[in-house]
Amino acid sequence: MVERFGFEVKNNISKYIKKVNLSNNEINEISFFLYKTEIKEIFLSYNKLENITFFMPGRKLNYLDVSDNPKLSNISTIDVVIIDTIKSDKKTIPIKFINPPVIRAIPDKVN
Repeated sequence: MVERFGFEVKNNISKYIKKVNLSNNEINEISFFLYKTEIKEIFLSYNKLENITFFMPGRKLNYLDVSDNPKLSNISTIDVVIIDTIKSDKKTIPIKFINPPVIRAIPDKVN
């Protein structure tokens, strides 16, 4: 059984949401598709998370709390995601790119 919920941009309500706290639930997988929101902090501690997926084009997340999720193996992202601080029980949580960005070298000068 898959349960879903979200925030709509309808009536501009979502632009006032700065924090999302989904701690202390039994969530095992979650995806965030953040387009026109101002969400800066996400709290997901004390869940059963195994994977988190982000799609945040042009957005920056200040704080992500994934502590007390012993099965969490990685954070996936469709684009380059900027997260200032990640709180976790593990030393590192790999951020895996679903579609890795293409990095091209640009010459300093063109003759």
